Amino acid sequence: EHFGENRARQLRDKAKARPGVVEGGDITWHMVGHLQRNKAKFIARHADWFDALDSPRLAKELDKRAAKNDRVVPCLAQINITGEEQKYGLDPKETHDYLDHCARYDHLAVKGLMALASFVDDPEDVRDEFQRMRDLFETYDATDNPRVEMEELSIGMSNDFEVAIEEGSTMGRLGTSVFGPRDYE
Repeated sequence: EHFGENRARQLRDKAKARPGVVEGGDITWHMVGHLQRNKAKFIARHADWFDALDSPRLAKELDKRAAKNDRVVPCLAQINITGEEQKYGLDPKETHDYLDHCARYDHLAVKGLMALASFVDDPEDVRDEFQRMRDLFETYDATDNPRVEMEELSIGMSNDFEVAIEEGSTMGRLGTSVFGPRDYE
């Protein structure tokens, strides 16, 4: 069972109530949202995966916090495939250099890439974004960096997951499909 949370404190609270694998539990907790560096301590302690690694400074801080907890955190590098300014993630052109940068940390294990596609009514409208993510994934995988294992391509959400799967997604975000719309109050 894999569950995700996009807010660090909520993940901490949920993981305390139902521990993840890192804490001896039976589910796998993913932190799927943007993370401020000062919240890296929660991820290093409670998240089984961090799916939104998007800056050198965050990688350094998370590595430091994971070392203090004597663990390696599996991560996905977040790519801003849409180019939308309001979305987090790396410019696709920076992906190769960033993954090489992250590979030097002993307490981070980069396992793949993640991106949020444009939010559209017709899922076919984001097929090109998913294809570009798959191309980035395959291009880096071909470099054979032994410190980066390209195992997961996390693309697709409740509204477009079928197209994402067709384009190679191995992991998606289906919270709305499973639990219904989220109440943020």
